[in-house]
Amino acid sequence: MGKRRLTRRQAWRIEKIQQLRLDRSKKKMSPSDEEFSQLSTSEPGLIIARYGATVDVESSDGNIFHCFQRQNLGDLVAGDNVLFCPTDNQKGVVTAREPRLTVLARPTLHAEAKPLAANIDAMAIVIAPEPKPHNQLLDSYIAAAELLNIKPFIILNKIDLKKQEEIDPSVYQKLGYSIIPVSAHTAVGLDKLLSYLKGHKSIFVGQSGVGKSSLISNILPQESIRIGPLSEKSKLGKHTTTAAKLYHLPQGGQLIDSPGVRNFKLWQTSPQTLLQGFRELRPFVGQCKFRDCSHRHEPRCAIQGALQAHQIHPTRLASYHYLVDK
Repeated sequence: MGKRRLTRRQAWRIEKIQQLRLDRSKKKMSPSDEEFSQLSTSEPGLIIARYGATVDVESSDGNIFHCFQRQNLGDLVAGDNVLFCPTDNQKGVVTAREPRLTVLARPTLHAEAKPLAANIDAMAIVIAPEPKPHNQLLDSYIAAAELLNIKPFIILNKIDLKKQEEIDPSVYQKLGYSIIPVSAHTAVGLDKLLSYLKGHKSIFVGQSGVGKSSLISNILPQESIRIGPLSEKSKLGKHTTTAAKLYHLPQGGQLIDSPGVRNFKLWQTSPQTLLQGFRELRPFVGQCKFRDCSHRHEPRCAIQGALQAHQIHPTRLASYHYLVDK
């Protein structure tokens, strides 16, 4: 059953009620307002995880409340700042959501935006020799980070396997992206990884089986994190993280572990907008002969010219075209 469509007036009223709830919390509005008097116990909280119709909310004093949410708040995700009404049995109701600074989303099968995490300022893209990585997935994550104006960096996990790398790290290092070689098995490189995560609200993204949960288990040994092996037959990962969850790092900062994927698609991104997600393509935007240039075969295409001059790596341009065609 699809989501109920709201009229313009219903959407306006929902937005107004949310704003009144936020204003009431911030300004301590008088409880004589009958419509909102029941919200006098609302307090700020942070979404730690979402489980279907319920969410875990962390209060300002660090307690966790298992909460339902009021209707029409949209999909709440890890990283959201909210107002909620707690109860004595560590439960409660989320009543309003603060405006998001950033939101990482992907499209659903019904072409709707599904948020994955909110208010992040860094993206840690985890790749490994197994399962076999591919440039298109890596580049789609980097493009998403660039378009959100957040910091992307690449974690090369499982270096203890000593296998030939399918992705050339130098391509990304030349573009200014940091590469962090680590091993969740031997703990090599974890200190450097922690220095990158310090002070940021980061999200771990990547294929199932690349070791995101194993890395977090090394960083936060006190947490109970489920870790699954690769399939012996396909060498593909299994989904052990079923819901994005936020963790607090001891050296400062927050980390969201997201479910692994086989593919990742950007949400409603035009070809022109997508160019801004590839930092080496940006300088050539607007320099082609034709305004609607596809950057494939047209004469006097600035991007094709840069490719021939070795200013653009062919795998990166191939990833751009792949994402345009998805």
